[in-house]
Amino acid sequence: MDEDASYSVYSLAAPGDKHDTESPPANLFADPAMAILSRQAASGLWESGAADDRSKSTAEHTVEALHALLRLDINASNPVYGAQIKKALDALLPALEGIGSRVRDPAAFLARAYAVAWLLASGRRTRQAVEAAARAAGASVVLTDERSVRATLDGQP
Repeated sequence: MDEDASYSVYSLAAPGDKHDTESPPANLFADPAMAILSRQAASGLWESGAADDRSKSTAEHTVEALHALLRLDINASNPVYGAQIKKALDALLPALEGIGSRVRDPAAFLARAYAVAWLLASGRRTRQAVEAAARAAGASVVLTDERSVRATLDGQP
């Protein structure tokens, strides 16, 4: 057996075949939540994957991914994906500190980021941590009830 031969979890091709073994095939994940979560880094955040997407910060990519999960009604209490959501929230809050100079519209971005984080959080302590971080950052978002927080997100991509 060839010692340099390697197999990928994404390809059942024999060693030496010219298949892309670096990334999963696009149709591997029929579940849209799994497709989003499969791109989550070990840090809990989402990073740029495409060359044309590098103008955005890791925090921006993470908020976009979490917002997409929120639209799928996935939150930290989900029995399948909850642990990954919690990890993302734990990583996102520190990543938002001092982000102002790295995003186009810091006030709008922080309002969206903290609204998404607050809605994804399932426990009182996590929501309180999001609220405290939003206050410390001076974010212009009212985190009081789900209805008003969701209204904050309406019209935002």
